[in-house]
Amino acid sequence: MVIAAVVRGVPLGPVSGLRARLGALRDGRALATLGAALFLTAAFNVVYIFSAPVTARATGGSSGLLAILLLLYGVGGIVGTNLSGRLTDRLGSRAIVGLGLGAEVVVLAIMPLVEWSFVILAVVFFVWGVVAFAVVVPVQHRLVGIDPANAGIALSWYSTAMYVGIALAPVIGSVVLGGAAGLPGRAAVPSSGRRSPSSPSSCSSSGTGTGRVRSRRERARIPRIRRRGRLALRIVAWVVVVLLVLVAGFLVWAHIVLQGDRTAALKVWRDDRVSVRDVGDSVILRPTGASNGAGIVFIPGAKVDPYAYLATFDGVAAAGTTVVITKPTLNLAFFDTRPLSRFEKHAPGVTTWAVGGHSLGGVRACQLATTPGTAGLLLLGSYCANDLSTSKLDVLSLSGTRDGLSTPAKIAAARHLLPSSATMVAIRGADHAQFGAYGKQPGDNPATVSPAHTDRIITAQVSRWVASLG
Repeated sequence: MVIAAVVRGVPLGPVSGLRARLGALRDGRALATLGAALFLTAAFNVVYIFSAPVTARATGGSSGLLAILLLLYGVGGIVGTNLSGRLTDRLGSRAIVGLGLGAEVVVLAIMPLVEWSFVILAVVFFVWGVVAFAVVVPVQHRLVGIDPANAGIALSWYSTAMYVGIALAPVIGSVVLGGAAGLPGRAAVPSSGRRSPSSPSSCSSSGTGTGRVRSRRERARIPRIRRRGRLALRIVAWVVVVLLVLVAGFLVWAHIVLQGDRTAALKVWRDDRVSVRDVGDSVILRPTGASNGAGIVFIPGAKVDPYAYLATFDGVAAAGTTVVITKPTLNLAFFDTRPLSRFEKHAPGVTTWAVGGHSLGGVRACQLATTPGTAGLLLLGSYCANDLSTSKLDVLSLSGTRDGLSTPAKIAAARHLLPSSATMVAIRGADHAQFGAYGKQPGDNPATVSPAHTDRIITAQVSRWVASLG
């Protein structure tokens, strides 16, 4: 009633009939995605609802230790949510949903193997949180992508799948852990080396020393191969947990990027001379006026926000050149194996293509420069690791005399890998970070000139170089 009284005048869309709502389920892709959502929700809730008995051996029944496990799960969820959007943009929703399902199965399978150790179980709970929440965004993204015109209906079915999963979880959990509808649960099945409280042997030996004697004899009769099997399982569990932690740690590290300067980016967005469009795997900067038919596929430096280069190429795009700034896989260019054609297709009107990059992105650009049909190579604070000295590429290398990472000495040492005709320009007073707009960078030297001064030189040099391509 309060909401109805306060929230008024909200525009409502057309009401969909039953046929339209059920029609969304005709697509097998939608059904598969909804099935994945149901499975993931049920799997999560089975463990979450029964987290106390599931973790009893590790926590000793302590509610405080259980709270720590759930806290770590929540922290992992925050990490997974932040990672999922970027990974979906780079790898696609289908790949992330598939990986998420597989990872969820692995994590839940490991959980009972490590219930003897609170520390290992804590790590598993954190990784579980990362995996569980990392699939939420790609599931919704895939449902919307299957039929964008009926996205609202698809997402409503997603909510239905979640509620069904939540409803099934207590039933499944009670069957597995405590027994239901006459089916034996975990409580009815004695664990290795332990007996159910209702076992005849336990009752008959209660209050005497006979039970302890029998227990020792039973342990002595456990086959040696079984003990070795348990040890092997523990070792495998440790290895898997360590690998999962390392992978999770690397993913978190890779996604902590040097953010582009918001003010500089907004200035480009508001520039009437250019248009900016994010197409998922890259950001395209186009002239709104006449085009010169040239385009540059530009690869950012390691862990640098692609939007940090909008200001760098604002003037270049305004002069007529299309610039496609890629979003490298895991924000690291050497993990990105996609060909130039993947990005060139976003600008079909371009007739002459060049490739370029900053820092590590420049190293990758040198590798892609061997792609047939590539006319030029642009290096900003970078140098090649492969030999292009015999190529016919039109190369422009811009560097800074104050660059503390791609130092003048390093660029000079790699000069022989470029064609003899390459144009080498050192911008006096510029540092490594001034080839983008993302603030200071660790290991860099302070610049003695302003970013605006450096941008003007970049615009003039690149525009002149583009005019010579082809």
